[in-house]
Amino acid sequence: MKKGKLIALAAVVAALFAAAKIFSPAPEAAPSSGASSVSLDGDWRLSFAPQPARAARTPSEFSKLAGIKTIPAKVPGNAELDLVSAGIEPDPRKGDNVYKFRKYESCQWRYSRTFRAPKLGRGQSAALCFGGLDTLADVFLNGKPVGSSENMLVEQEFDASGILKSGENTIDVIFRSAPIEAAKYDAIVGGGAANRTELVHIRKAPASFGWDIHPRLVSAGIWKSARLEIRESVRIVDACISTMSIDPKKRKARVYFEGKFDAPFSELDGLKAVVSISDGAKILDKWEGAAVSQVIKSTRDLSGVEAWWPRGCGKQKLYDVSFKIVRAKDGKVLDERRLKAGFRTVDLEFKEIEIPEGGNLTVAPTGNVWGELPAGAKPGGEFKFRVNGEPIFIKGTNWVPLDASHSRDAGQIDAAVKMLADLNCNMVRMWGGNVYEPDRFFDFCDENGILVWQDFSLGCSVYPQNPKFAEKIREEAAAVVKRLRSRACLALWAGNNENDQAYSWVQGKSGVYADRHDKISREVIPSVIREYDWRTPYLPSSPYLTEKTRLNPEKFAPPEAHQWRRDYYKDPFYTKALALFVSEIGYHGCPSRESLEKMMDAKFVYPWDKNGAYNRQWQAKAVMPYANAPIEKRRNLVMTRQAASLFGECPKDLDDFIFASQASQAEGVKYFIENARSQKFAPKTGILWWNLRDAWPIISDAVVDYYNSKKLAYHYIKRVQADVCAMIGDNLEISVANGTLEKVSGKVRVVDADSGREVFSGAFEIPANGLVKAGKVAPPNEKGMLLVECEVGGKKFPNHYLYGKPPFALADYKRWHKALGIARD
Repeated sequence: MKKGKLIALAAVVAALFAAAKIFSPAPEAAPSSGASSVSLDGDWRLSFAPQPARAARTPSEFSKLAGIKTIPAKVPGNAELDLVSAGIEPDPRKGDNVYKFRKYESCQWRYSRTFRAPKLGRGQSAALCFGGLDTLADVFLNGKPVGSSENMLVEQEFDASGILKSGENTIDVIFRSAPIEAAKYDAIVGGGAANRTELVHIRKAPASFGWDIHPRLVSAGIWKSARLEIRESVRIVDACISTMSIDPKKRKARVYFEGKFDAPFSELDGLKAVVSISDGAKILDKWEGAAVSQVIKSTRDLSGVEAWWPRGCGKQKLYDVSFKIVRAKDGKVLDERRLKAGFRTVDLEFKEIEIPEGGNLTVAPTGNVWGELPAGAKPGGEFKFRVNGEPIFIKGTNWVPLDASHSRDAGQIDAAVKMLADLNCNMVRMWGGNVYEPDRFFDFCDENGILVWQDFSLGCSVYPQNPKFAEKIREEAAAVVKRLRSRACLALWAGNNENDQAYSWVQGKSGVYADRHDKISREVIPSVIREYDWRTPYLPSSPYLTEKTRLNPEKFAPPEAHQWRRDYYKDPFYTKALALFVSEIGYHGCPSRESLEKMMDAKFVYPWDKNGAYNRQWQAKAVMPYANAPIEKRRNLVMTRQAASLFGECPKDLDDFIFASQASQAEGVKYFIENARSQKFAPKTGILWWNLRDAWPIISDAVVDYYNSKKLAYHYIKRVQADVCAMIGDNLEISVANGTLEKVSGKVRVVDADSGREVFSGAFEIPANGLVKAGKVAPPNEKGMLLVECEVGGKKFPNHYLYGKPPFALADYKRWHKALGIARD
């Protein structure tokens, strides 16, 4: 085809897309009563072929690609899963099979199907709604363009009213190659960390491009449910409620409600809005009025309400909020939106740590500061959450993707969130390399008192600052904020994961700092939050490195830090860190033998490294993103080094190696939590350990592997995150922490694991939300294990303390471990 004809065809396609009415990203929700829907889930056809220099953007162009193959597909789904189902490729989770999917990164994909639709009635419209399109998609209905999407992370909807036919319709969704399209952008100095430069331009789950906890699996597909929505002329499009103030003792709250609906202007004066708040048994508040505009706002003073509290501090009372649009002349309800609301306030106190003169300190490039302060010096600073005015000591975890093939996420949420409650987490941090989780996740957190720290999906990179990218983030942030802003569990918006640090990784200390450069985290996202959710705290980056901490790190330090060192868990880097709140800290632990045998072919299960020989499947699980990358032993070496730091050497027997690795992880994470809790509010304010569960069969810091097999650390964490916990510190003092808002009293007893001899017994009384020192122990030997039993109100809270300096004999530790009485599952 001649150049002139190509230009003309491109102009026609562009005009068609411009003519199609494209809706903005939609909230993740099923149709309200003002709409009905036709499910588009189920069987589709999937065609694929290598993407040419000029990508196919229409069905006719796609049909002309060379080497097209067609297979059955499922929606929700991912292309790689359909390849496996068709017998073309093996399961990517096994061994190093994931590398076989590298070649498909250059493909284009076309999803097609037919469906039947009803005839639109008077005043009705139709929209195609996709929960998730991964990622660069053009959507066609009956051969005509209805819209396009460049964001995997938020729901998309497209107006289909003028194209939809009564009866049979065809739909096509054409995806372009994310890596090929990303390569068309200019490189950014200091852009995507490591070999993940594509992620800074493409709005796809960042971890998809490969991470140290996640394989490189650049998927494609319709990964969430799809539907055709038939809408009435009057319909509610949004509603939110927030708590402006609350007095838990007087049971009073002031709340703000806002709702928006669509309606023809000619009908507007004949409508009224009705809003009610009830507890299921009775209505606490109800108001109604003429709908003179399409936005309804009201500030209400409520009496007789129970406050919503984080886990351990009180009940998680949720109220029903109903927003109706009613036809005034006959009272007919034209649409209704329902919300669940918990009334509470959440605040974050933030102030840089000011370091006193004369400190013997070490400052890491990441902003971590540790060392000796002058005697009696208090560095100050603040990073403290308050709920309903009460300071809350945070103990929780980080949440990473549930699966590298994200269409499988939904089937794994229930088991994972139950672990959050089982471990008594009162906060979960939604890490910035992830997707945004569905409503079911936040329902659970609302109901179980688990505060949510929500990163935006940006991580470990210097991102573009141009207006086009800024607009992509603005639209994404608006969709996410509007969807989640009414959640009782929502405690914090964070602009990204480690982007402030990323500026120094390439540019160095003298480089441009995020405060001076990153408009995405300093302007775009906070402006969205100010518009839609001014009540929820915002942190520009985690960790947040202000101009002070960047320009003068010997004088100022971030109060919140990610602590990664990979040394013995009692290294001064950990024990003498000045950070008040640690939002990432972890320790490696080998999966169980059963899990290793699932994730690798039999001949590769062990040893992971024989006389320096390269076991490629262990390297794939290390995680090495490319088959032709330099051998990646780092993760495996971390695991063996940490086991050796506790036991003097790394066992050769597989089962001993697994136990030693899991024991070192368990002791390490347990120690991190205890070190923070035993300094509750003086000065420590919280810890979010890394991480709960793996997204893939890998070797990692997770305490639960991809198969939901719990490592030893899970059971240790469950004990030290109990509401009341007695802990022994390195100074042999016994601290008892009370995470409740009630005064508690009890007794604590400590016995030697080997002899059973009692070495301490005493009583204690702890004020609400407090910490006391219950006494001091004198261990009977140079090294060993002490069993700690704390009893409150007839309920026992067990714990233990490993005393003495390593190395410990593995045989001794196994014997002591039996005395803990932990049932493994």
